[in-house]
Amino acid sequence: MDSLTTWVRYSLLTGLFAVPFIPFLISSSMFFPFITLKNFTFRIIVEIIFGLYLILALRDPAYRPRSSWMLWAVLGFALSAGIATILSVDPFKSFWSNFERMEGYIGILHLALYFLVVGTVLNTEKLWVRFLQTSIGASILMGGYTLLQLLGVITINQGGLRADATFGNAIYLAAYMLFHLFLTLFLMVRHKGPLYVQAIYGVAILLQLNAIFWSGTRGAALGVAVGLLLIALLVIFFAKEAKTLRRIAIGFIGLTVLCGGLFFAVRNASFVQNDPVLVRFANVSFSERTIEARMMVWNMAVQGALEKPFFGWGQENFNYVFNKYYDPRMYQQEAWFDRAHNSFFDWLTAGGFITFILYVSLFVIGIFGIARARTLTFPEKAVLIGLFVAYTIHALFVFDNLVSSIYFFTILAFVHMLSKNPLPPTPSYLRVFSSSVTLSLAGVITLATLYGAWALNAPHMASAQTLLKAITPVEEGVNASGQAALVPKNPNVNFAQFKEVLEKNSMGEQEALEQILNVASSLARTDNADPKLRQDFFDLAKAEGEEMLAKRSGDARLELFMGAFFNQFRLYDDALAHLTKALEYSPKKQAILFEMGVNTYLNAGNPAPALPVLKKAFELEPNFDDARILYVVALYYNGKGGEGDVLLKDKFGTTIVDDNRLVRAYFDAKLFDRVIAVWEMRIEKNPTDLQTRVSLAAAHLAAGDRAGAIQVLRDAIAMNPAFKSEGERFIKEIQEGTL
Repeated sequence: MDSLTTWVRYSLLTGLFAVPFIPFLISSSMFFPFITLKNFTFRIIVEIIFGLYLILALRDPAYRPRSSWMLWAVLGFALSAGIATILSVDPFKSFWSNFERMEGYIGILHLALYFLVVGTVLNTEKLWVRFLQTSIGASILMGGYTLLQLLGVITINQGGLRADATFGNAIYLAAYMLFHLFLTLFLMVRHKGPLYVQAIYGVAILLQLNAIFWSGTRGAALGVAVGLLLIALLVIFFAKEAKTLRRIAIGFIGLTVLCGGLFFAVRNASFVQNDPVLVRFANVSFSERTIEARMMVWNMAVQGALEKPFFGWGQENFNYVFNKYYDPRMYQQEAWFDRAHNSFFDWLTAGGFITFILYVSLFVIGIFGIARARTLTFPEKAVLIGLFVAYTIHALFVFDNLVSSIYFFTILAFVHMLSKNPLPPTPSYLRVFSSSVTLSLAGVITLATLYGAWALNAPHMASAQTLLKAITPVEEGVNASGQAALVPKNPNVNFAQFKEVLEKNSMGEQEALEQILNVASSLARTDNADPKLRQDFFDLAKAEGEEMLAKRSGDARLELFMGAFFNQFRLYDDALAHLTKALEYSPKKQAILFEMGVNTYLNAGNPAPALPVLKKAFELEPNFDDARILYVVALYYNGKGGEGDVLLKDKFGTTIVDDNRLVRAYFDAKLFDRVIAVWEMRIEKNPTDLQTRVSLAAAHLAAGDRAGAIQVLRDAIAMNPAFKSEGERFIKEIQEGTL
């Protein structure tokens, strides 16, 4: 092996061995800090190592791809996903994705290239052991980070008590640790060396199990449990020569049954029910709200797949399916699902049945490839089969992310390497070409690789940084004392930054648009906002929104956002046009009906058309309290308060319901006794709330009860002496009739 080939090989291995440390990357200077830097780094590494791999494969036939079922399955999956991207609703977004997810077809291409390089360059089991040991070492560090979060030394990023380490998402942490748990067990089973290495593996497994449990991710926990039990059963029944392992397997099953039984016995205990993590495992049932929502979303995914069965809707377009087939019973869930929360259903809708079958084949070929591997012992095979089963179960309840996809394709590459199929004969033209590769050709490939890495990533990285700056109201500066500090930013700078992002046409264009719509709407509600700045934001948001809608026809979410935006500026005709389209694309979405009924009609003083709109929202799901209350509000504004009272009593048993929307309707209907009753309820709940007492006094005054208003203000003064001056002024104005 000549010096150039040796240098390329070691450079390539350096890049590969850097991949396990990608999960630690966080960028506070980019939009979605836990997502963007990890993804950009992975893409850049893959682009560089693939360029190096081309040089290596040309110079050394031993590094050219070998045929295997897994190789063809991965290539077929990537090709099918590519066709789905071309035929998708929005090919641009299907290819590039967005900053929140950073998947898309470009992600699939990078994973396929990563698979090819890993499966070819790591061509010995010794190299694979070193690579896996490196990754397990990284997982030990991640486990320690997780432990520090649980001890309160490091903040849990998503809040609460569910550990999320450097992922910002507990589910992503669980998937990462799931892979490493089984990979550690795999190396532990095959290790024949010093005991201290086994001890290190044991510590790693404890940290991994701890992270999975305290992530509170039930799909991962169930996958781990089933995977481990399957390994134990396989060892007990088929690895009769491994007597020690069989005894360990029997003991594990016994311990699992014992611990499971104990937890089941104490599942209703207060220490379990009061712990936000333990209660997630204790209260699992098919009637649980989260599981019911998953099943409804899966049903929507199936309906979407049946509508576009061959190549689906394209990646990043599940929102079209979700909106079109929206189930009104999902009112308690998040408003917008961009995934089916099931990796298999995600690919069924994104790529149709063809891509779905190819995706499933990766699991099937993986399991059969391991089972047929001649260089693995049966216990080693059992562990890797358990990993596939565990990940399959986990994937039934969540969607993939970059890190879980990296490790999935890593295992697929390992299966490919195990096939040990011979190299195909080298074509004569390639033999001539490879023998004449020079430093200059290597230089050309290197320059092309570096340029490609810059062109594919640098503009989007810049947009991620600029977008974060655009939504940030402060910047580094100097305070009044002359010290470095965060100071308010000139809003015109924010505007220029928004404009810069939107003009780049980067992967984050829709996220940038949604952010600028929010800012523009906020300025519309700000009385002292600079009129020119308000107009600039309005013009930019309107122009960009209409341009994007021309590219993303049928997007109910974007139509709703545009409708809400125009409502804030009281351009009700424009708002109605967009909301009508939104309803056309998502006829059962209550949020659209609310926006139209309340903000387009009621707030514009036009109650008659609001009534059928809000009635429809209520009838879609009568258990939705917001829909009931808004329908009642519409009834009051249409002079049908009696019908509204019936609806309130049917659900709440009374017309005195503590809701600001009802209070306003009662006030406008001059039902001051009800307004007074609601304020008194609030004071009873929070006696020290001064503003509530002032509101109660105003209600008495509006009802013509001056004496009552004065008494409430005197009680407020007695409760809060600091209010005396202002309260006595109010009392005087009431007594003099000027208030």
